[in-house]
Amino acid sequence: MAATLWRIALALALAFAITAALLSAYFGELSWRAATLVAVGAFAFFQCALVAVSIVVARMLGGPEPAIGSVLDELAAALRESLHFTLAELAMCVEPRWRVPEIERSAGIERGAQVERSGSGGNPGGRSRTPVLLIHGLACNRGVWRWLLPRLRASGFSNVFLLNLQPLSADLATFSDALEHEVRRIQDHCAGSPVILIGHSMGGLLARGLLQALGTGVVRHVITVGTPHHGAGVARILRWPCAGEICVGSRWLARLNASEGDHATVPVTSIYSLNDNLVRPARSARLRGARIRELRGLGHFGLLVSRRGLAEIMSALEAVA
Repeated sequence: MAATLWRIALALALAFAITAALLSAYFGELSWRAATLVAVGAFAFFQCALVAVSIVVARMLGGPEPAIGSVLDELAAALRESLHFTLAELAMCVEPRWRVPEIERSAGIERGAQVERSGSGGNPGGRSRTPVLLIHGLACNRGVWRWLLPRLRASGFSNVFLLNLQPLSADLATFSDALEHEVRRIQDHCAGSPVILIGHSMGGLLARGLLQALGTGVVRHVITVGTPHHGAGVARILRWPCAGEICVGSRWLARLNASEGDHATVPVTSIYSLNDNLVRPARSARLRGARIRELRGLGHFGLLVSRRGLAEIMSALEAVA
């Protein structure tokens, strides 16, 4: 599961930090306070290094593209993403213990999907009746939505559904079947109301696939966040079937994009950042016919954690709800 994967990554960062602190204290004869500062700095360095490596690999595998801003702008974006990545990593690590207030577990778990419903109940107006399904990305879990959920509640959305797609190494067809099953069940629970789909990264591709499969009577709006609609070169480093299917030139993407631009009945909004450290080229996130919201200075997880990224998602959602 994703939580285990990210706990291992976090453990490596902590091990690096503790080792650096112990070596500094032993050879440099530092006080415990100074060694603690070394540990904090080493941890931050490790996280920044991971983001830096992701940027280099994504650019190598994603092909050339024009520079976005100055070197200082790029550096600032990378440092911000290091913080946002760390926060998202922590949220995904503790996700199994995340007890969302007033959540009612849906009946049954089938086809690798775990779904929970967040309901505050009693809110008047259309938003309280509009179901919203949040679909996470590759190698992630529902913990990445920790910062969006309170904003949804504050805006009156009480039928919000969260899920974990498992196993992580399944193919996109398996995920799509599971999502279609759950969307049908959400509709049954919400008196047939069309569902708004919000997908991050790979989740946006799955949301578009659901739109094509289910149509206007089931899907009301699709919002993709940092989604590589035309493929992500960095996905090649993973050998999972789902990763291969979101690479540039995959058959799955070709089938999905065969009807690109045909969004006359159900609107699609694409939110992305030109400084995304994983989606390269960045404009792979542009989708013909979609409502485009292009940002700068945010990384892949910054779109879900930063105030600016969250504000864009809520603005897109409130425009149609």
